[in-house]
Amino acid sequence: MQLSEVTYLKIVSYSEHPDVTSAAEELVESFFADKSRRKDVEDYLRTAKKLIASLWYRGPNTDLFRFTTKDLYFSESGRTHPWMTKKVLKLFKQMRKIEPCWIRLRSQGIPPNTIGSGQGYSAIYCRTSEFKEKLKNVPLDELLPDPDLPLVELKGPEDNLLPLPMAYINSRAYNTTVSTLRNHFELLRQSNVCLPADKRVHPIDYRYVRKFRDDLEHGGRFYAPFVNYPKEQRKAIHFNGVLAASIDLSQLHPTLILRLTQGLDKEPGGLLQEPLPDAYEMPDYWFLPRAIHKRLVNTLINAKSEESAVRSLMTARWWVTEDNEYVCKTYKGAQKRRGIEVFPESPKAEAEKYVALFKMRHPAFADAVCSGLGSRLQLLDSQLVENVIRVATEAEVPVLPVHDEFVLPSDRQSFMEILIQRAFQHTFGDSGRFGTLNCKISRLMNKDQMITLFLDS
Repeated sequence: MQLSEVTYLKIVSYSEHPDVTSAAEELVESFFADKSRRKDVEDYLRTAKKLIASLWYRGPNTDLFRFTTKDLYFSESGRTHPWMTKKVLKLFKQMRKIEPCWIRLRSQGIPPNTIGSGQGYSAIYCRTSEFKEKLKNVPLDELLPDPDLPLVELKGPEDNLLPLPMAYINSRAYNTTVSTLRNHFELLRQSNVCLPADKRVHPIDYRYVRKFRDDLEHGGRFYAPFVNYPKEQRKAIHFNGVLAASIDLSQLHPTLILRLTQGLDKEPGGLLQEPLPDAYEMPDYWFLPRAIHKRLVNTLINAKSEESAVRSLMTARWWVTEDNEYVCKTYKGAQKRRGIEVFPESPKAEAEKYVALFKMRHPAFADAVCSGLGSRLQLLDSQLVENVIRVATEAEVPVLPVHDEFVLPSDRQSFMEILIQRAFQHTFGDSGRFGTLNCKISRLMNKDQMITLFLDS
């Protein structure tokens, strides 16, 4: 593995396995050996179990990992993840001091201001053979998601973690979200979720968290590591031996824009043109795949100004994955870029032209472009997802959401179609009770199928 491919260590696991407990006790004893006071010992033991379990969760052959030890990132105001606590940092440093050490520095970190790109890198560490020997008898399925991690997160504009308002914590909305996610996780644990049919998906991969951005009126989408699984892997999931089906709500954000702002379920035509059947269709750029246009158009909707939209489109690049999926990404600052430039010749002029042509081809969306509406739409679609998860769980139907897509046992597809129809009507009220909603059904080794849900029934 190249050093540039080394991933970050995330403290997301926990275990009461005897070997994990023994290692945690040894680490904590070493930490307190030169201290005059032994304060919060039980808290340190619990934190040590999380740190040790998370290091082992990476797998027996993944010894390299990135980690930052900058104090600011472990402060209440500067941390970006709930597990970045002072106790984690102190015990991590102790792992390097203990004799023999459990982790070694492999490569120094690079400060952003020391290289031309301005993109710094965290230090790279390596688990030692001494550490692995202590954990060699701990099976990965003995590691569980950290039970102390929150199920709802709120992040600020600098990606720093913000405290949830007390009024929200005491609200019915918060309690509903937390109970829904807890019940959902327990159902998935009982549903023998496998990939392929005989290898269990680790519970950490389907522990969902609801994440808001800036305030509780923006974002709110549900995330889990499963969300990052490639499409073909998602379709290969099995629930209790039953192969999955995927139901993807087509053009959900454009659909919501039309319904909520104009009371329409389809895009009308312009003065001199017939209506286009797809909000992500751009005839002037017929040579670009739809997946690229989807990213570009959603960027336009999410941007707060035309200037910021153009800046973002200028950075757009695309590539094809090993699973033959098209991926398009925009970048900020000096992030390392990959793939083919979408606008290679004159990025600013071409990006400005794309914005103008989209407004001309899709006049019904002109007011939504560069309005910052995207994060508001994420809140709305997350409310729909929460309703689907809650009712499906009550009906004991396991479902794995991926934003506006639902992965479920294929033998419960008919149930899920009705549930999505009813949830859409309930979530969006009058705006969700007319016209139709198009969905794409995907199954492994099958051609995708389009279905129509009738919302006025």
